[in-house]
Amino acid sequence: MQKPLVLTTAALMLSLLTHAQAQSGLAFDYVHIHAPAMLNIGSGSGMGGSVFFYAPLPKDNLGLDISIDIAGGHTTYAYYPFNPSVGGSSTLVSVKRPFVYSALPVHVVYSHSYRQLRLFAGAGLFFSHLSMDEAGGHGWSMGSTCNTIGLSFKAGFQLLQHVVLSGEFRPVSADVSKTDPYQPNSYKISNQVSLKLGYAFGKIRPTKHSSPKHSNS
Repeated sequence: MQKPLVLTTAALMLSLLTHAQAQSGLAFDYVHIHAPAMLNIGSGSGMGGSVFFYAPLPKDNLGLDISIDIAGGHTTYAYYPFNPSVGGSSTLVSVKRPFVYSALPVHVVYSHSYRQLRLFAGAGLFFSHLSMDEAGGHGWSMGSTCNTIGLSFKAGFQLLQHVVLSGEFRPVSADVSKTDPYQPNSYKISNQVSLKLGYAFGKIRPTKHSSPKHSNS
């Protein structure tokens, strides 16, 4: 991630933590990247962790959810190696490619509390950085880094004020920069899914929920 973005995010998070109702926490992450296999990064998965922050907004039931994620794993891409023989055919080769993935998702979520359970769902934006070893073949190559930005949707629940389980789905993303602007094959990520299980420190005020109605006798 770019240094100015990280510093700006850190300042924002520190500001949120000064709020009496803000929460911070740690989570275990599972990340799945879906992408074309041919001459691309291929689909794969990784595991890692994240630091997350949540702060209620002045508007009832709305909150700001921010996290810093990092994960490592591998994808599998495929290509046909060059065959110098006249009329010869090549066999499709599949290769695993290790990656390090980091992301900064920011969501505005709507929460609904019921006793010791808080349900939430929302949408926002994410910025991600994908780092891999450079891959290349006869007449083509793929760079080692790629930065993307896109839409993200989040939903989950918080149990007993502390245990948080959530999922994030990122169906739309666009490359904003890559290692070599002249490389013939750029990254094409179809979508990303992230599952998180974490523990939140501190307590937040319960969100409003409808009270049961009683009939007049």
